[in-house]
Amino acid sequence: MVYTDSFEILAAGSVGATGNSEAAANRGPWATSTLYAAGDRVTHAKTGYGISTLYAKSGHTSGATTEPYVGASWDTYW
Repeated sequence: MVYTDSFEILAAGSVGATGNSEAAANRGPWATSTLYAAGDRVTHAKTGYGISTLYAKSGHTSGATTEPYVGASWDTYW
């Protein structure tokens, strides 16, 4: 596992914060205006970061402030 700030980037098949990567809902690519539950898994591609797999720390509706790597409070939710 690789840790960046307070954010966990996981390789495919690795165990996440839930203790079981299979327990998380795979939600596909991150999207704005989407309701995510704690433990939901998304992928996110960003220039300079590559493609990352992220797990939601808590339930939230995504938006500009929660976009991974760029939103003002992204590390609160991912």
